[in-house]
Amino acid sequence: MADIIDGKAFAAKIRAEVKEDSDKLIELKQVEACLAVVLVGENPASKVYVGQKTKMAAECNIKTKDVKLDENTEQEKLLNIVKDLNNDPKVHGILVQLPLPKQIDERKVIDTITVEKDVDGFHAINAGRLSIGGDMLKKAFIPWVFLGPILIIHFIVIALPSVLSLALCFTDWNGFGKINFIGFQNFTELFDDRVFKKAVWHNFIWTVFFLTVPIAVALLGAFILTGVKRFQLVYRFIFFFPYILASIVNCLVWKYLFHPKHGLGPFFENFGINLFQNSPLTQKETSLLAVGFVDAWHFWGFLVVLYITAMYQVDESLYEAADIEGATKWQKFRFITFPMIRPMFMFSILIIMIWSIPAFDYVYILTGGGPAYSSEVLANYLHFQAFSNMNVGYASAIGSLMFIYVFLIVGLFGLLRKLDWEI
Repeated sequence: MADIIDGKAFAAKIRAEVKEDSDKLIELKQVEACLAVVLVGENPASKVYVGQKTKMAAECNIKTKDVKLDENTEQEKLLNIVKDLNNDPKVHGILVQLPLPKQIDERKVIDTITVEKDVDGFHAINAGRLSIGGDMLKKAFIPWVFLGPILIIHFIVIALPSVLSLALCFTDWNGFGKINFIGFQNFTELFDDRVFKKAVWHNFIWTVFFLTVPIAVALLGAFILTGVKRFQLVYRFIFFFPYILASIVNCLVWKYLFHPKHGLGPFFENFGINLFQNSPLTQKETSLLAVGFVDAWHFWGFLVVLYITAMYQVDESLYEAADIEGATKWQKFRFITFPMIRPMFMFSILIIMIWSIPAFDYVYILTGGGPAYSSEVLANYLHFQAFSNMNVGYASAIGSLMFIYVFLIVGLFGLLRKLDWEI
């Protein structure tokens, strides 16, 4: 059986050992250990942490040197202070309290502290040593023993097929016979392909739909749920339940609900509401949006959980201050909630823009891209060309364009992040 560690008792034991070592250092070498604590700004939590560290240092007979700086302190000034502390023989350890103000690069400050005086162990070298422990070579090898099989599987199942697919897009391979190099012929034909153009347009509509309707509904649902105190876990489960159901189950349920004789249509006719006479899945005008609606019904609960998790991280004191000022619910959402959850919001936009391109399962199960290609999307058309038309080279060309799109989207978001967008 595992032993339960008494945290307080263990900490007290460590402090006693440190004090004993500190006393010996003073007695034998007449050296009094000194810890320099640097605090930038007036962050309440940081001030509490610094106070506790100073108190514990005193208990261990360690002298402290407090360096308090203004919130607007420039990075260069802080770096010079750290360098001075590095060169001060009377200072044996340096602790720069995090977080630092936005104008200061935390990583640069941490790496400026000498390895020997880095009390937190955040310096890149110390962090590496802490993670691998004693025998560096031996312990550095151990993670690769576990990662190796996963990396091999990833290479065989994902990386290698992806590279081969990129190579096949320049061929006329049918999946079985001889592979002939045809250059850019597949791409030339693609740009003249009427169905391919339709699929591109439908993917665009799909992306716009998912960037608007599910996000709006999820934001509203999450905002409402934050005000619900009772049975909140139950409501979360209800919202999230469609997401954990298999795609085939969701599709079969909605195929039945859209059925003109047994579904929602006849049910609403009993109340004098003519909802639809034919299944929206079988009509060219509505098939794509009907599939999108079903997929959104499955997906929006996932977004609710994302947003509500982010909303619970918002400091309650901000809302209390807003209440004192007489702010409305909309004003609190606009000026407090949304700015604070913007990183999660931007993340949801990123995953939607990526996932909208390989959208396949709901289209394939519900309509197969029909009727008359009215709900055709790129992934479904790729599947048709590869496995029905046996034109693997042509399908690979479609896949390569999808990959390029995803690569550009990820690159764009990476660029925005470098420009200090909260993504």
